[in-house]
Amino acid sequence: MKINFKVFIKSEDRYVSPLGFVIIDDNIIRLYYKIENGMFNGFPYKMDDIIIEQLEVVE
Repeated sequence: MKINFKVFIKSEDRYVSPLGFVIIDDNIIRLYYKIENGMFNGFPYKMDDIIIEQLEVVE
C-alpha cells in the first residue's frame, strides 16, 4: 500500500513532498526525506504550521 500526499509549510510558504511523516505529540510533526547514502532525515515542525493535502491511498 502506498499513500500519496503533499505538505504545505505555512511559515516557509511552500509545498514539499516528504517520503513520510511521524506525529510526535499533539504539537510536533516530523517530515522525513531521503538523504545521501540511502539514509533518512526527519525535520520537526509545529502542527499548526503544516497542512497535509491530497491524501490518497494507492493499493
